[in-house]
Amino acid sequence: MRSWRPTSLNGRILRNVAVGVLLAGACHAAAAFALYRVGSDWLVHNGLVGQAEDIAERARFDAAGRVYATLDAHMQWGYDAYFQHLRYRVVDAEGRVLLASDGDLHPLHREGGAFEARRDRFHIARDGESMQAVTVPARIEGRAVWIQAARSDRFLALAEEAILPVVVESTLLAGGFALALFASVVWWSVRRAMRPVREASATALAIGPRNTAARVASQGLPSEIAPLVSSVNDALGRLEAGYRAQQRFLANAAHELKTPLALLRARIDLDGKPGCAATLREVDGMARIVGQLLHLAEAADPATYRRAPIVWHRLALQARASVAPLADAKRIAIDIESVEDAHDLRGDASALLAAVRNLLENAIRHSSHGDRVVLRIDGRQLLVRDRGNGLSVEARARMFERFWRADRNGDGAGLGLAIVHEVVEAHGGQVDARNRDDGPGAEVRIVLPGYSPR
Repeated sequence: MRSWRPTSLNGRILRNVAVGVLLAGACHAAAAFALYRVGSDWLVHNGLVGQAEDIAERARFDAAGRVYATLDAHMQWGYDAYFQHLRYRVVDAEGRVLLASDGDLHPLHREGGAFEARRDRFHIARDGESMQAVTVPARIEGRAVWIQAARSDRFLALAEEAILPVVVESTLLAGGFALALFASVVWWSVRRAMRPVREASATALAIGPRNTAARVASQGLPSEIAPLVSSVNDALGRLEAGYRAQQRFLANAAHELKTPLALLRARIDLDGKPGCAATLREVDGMARIVGQLLHLAEAADPATYRRAPIVWHRLALQARASVAPLADAKRIAIDIESVEDAHDLRGDASALLAAVRNLLENAIRHSSHGDRVVLRIDGRQLLVRDRGNGLSVEARARMFERFWRADRNGDGAGLGLAIVHEVVEAHGGQVDARNRDDGPGAEVRIVLPGYSPR
């Protein structure tokens, strides 16, 4: 059987505390039981001595030299009601009984023996009762006497039978309440102590490519965890440096390639040699890939975004105009359907325009001549629908990956939808794709979060 192993630090601490408390409770119960069994004789002895001392404190001599004891009502009732089970004697040094609770003027002594003027504990049998007795020295108004106290074994057994269950139940109730209170305090203390750890975990969970500069705060963390957080922050700093270097390389490479490609195209166009049309198409394809790489680098860097209120319908019109030559070449109509345009959208208009344009280009590329592409606006959603062959299972899983292409022989580089994904994620939105329910074709949906205008 496997032991319970909590995965959280809270659970582990509470488990260990619970085990410790249970072990402490078990040890306490075992010690109490052992004390009761082993120390019962000692407890009986102390009880008898205490009984004798109580008599000594309340005993006095009257004017005639006789001893009397002024007992409170409870003590007197006990000796009167249980005269066969509780007894005491006040004895002088010669063994004469000066005062007896039962009127018997014979001192208590062992069976077959006589009174001994010394501190002693012994067993007697009187009137068929087995009793425990002690003789202890005392002084009454300066005069030395001996006090004897006795209790029957039956009285002790009855008292034990009546009191022990009450003591046990009270101890269990008090112990259970104390244990529950202790567990509650420990649970609250652990939760409070672990609050900085939970906050640090939430901060770390939110760190991603969009906020590589974020770090996990170490203020208030336990000293055992602070070094780990410091190491994580150092690792995040190295990752941020590497990520930014990669983004700069991508942007710089794309930027540096734009000018040579433009010059190369101009030279080929000026030469006008036969067969240069195919070469120009290759150069245009390379220029398009370079432009997409530049767009991708910009889309992945949140610092390049300039956020302002946007309107989906305006972006849709601009995107349709920018892809009009591509759509006209295949005689494809692009219809804009606006159910309801949201008024609480905010984002970078140029980045979102590039994302919508890439969706339209992708839809046109996968549509047949004379087909129809629909761009639908519904609140915070923008949908682009085509009548192509739809999406395979692999395409739905990987279509937003960089450089992934469903058609390996096509002229695309697999960057357009990756740009869409980067732009939408940078705006805190969602983008997904699925096959249409009303016929062949695919549908790509962008959903942006709203904001509260001031």
